Amino acid sequence: MNIQAEISFYPLRTATLTDAIERFTEHLRRSGFGVEIGPMSSRVSGECKDIFRALGEALDAAARDGDVVLTVKAANACPKGR
Repeated sequence: MNIQAEISFYPLRTATLTDAIERFTEHLRRSGFGVEIGPMSSRVSGECKDIFRALGEALDAAARDGDVVLTVKAANACPKGR
């Protein structure tokens, strides 16, 4: 099943947010997803199981570096690629 997921990733207790966010989104890109970055969240589209696998791996890697929060909204009703 194809879905679109809106992702918000928040590194906690760090002086700079950018590095952790860039590492997180780069992990998703290396997993084969185009990441549309917005001011408060990012979007990815693709096969549901592939997205959640990649999100889990990216979260696991990010959590090794510090405390983080990840929120995800997923829908199968969004037009593909939007």
